[in-house]
Amino acid sequence: MTKDEKPPWIVTDGEQVDTVHQFLFPGTLLTADNCHTVNIKRYLNLASYSFKRLLNIRKSSHLSNHLKVNLFSSLIIPIALYGCETWPLKAENERNLLAFKMRCMHRIAKIRYTDHVTNEEV
Repeated sequence: MTKDEKPPWIVTDGEQVDTVHQFLFPGTLLTADNCHTVNIKRYLNLASYSFKRLLNIRKSSHLSNHLKVNLFSSLIIPIALYGCETWPLKAENERNLLAFKMRCMHRIAKIRYTDHVTNEEV
């Protein structure tokens, strides 16, 4: 639907239902154009915040990197991908998701950006 087009009228029980361009449905922002970029960025921000809260675990020398990656996979990834089964994934969104994952993997492995380590090496 373009901006110039009027949305179709829906009538139920004799009353017209209001048409909106976006609304918040439990945990997800639904838009008329079915764009989920806002949701993806929102969940990546929530996952990033949760990942930062695990700083004491990430810095622990008593835990192996394997265990830290398992914790990341079980605690952080579900937050980042909440509701993803309804997302029409665009290339830009896929890059954002991969960048988030690699940024977290670099931090778990204590690799700095100045070390110039490729994603394949991580």
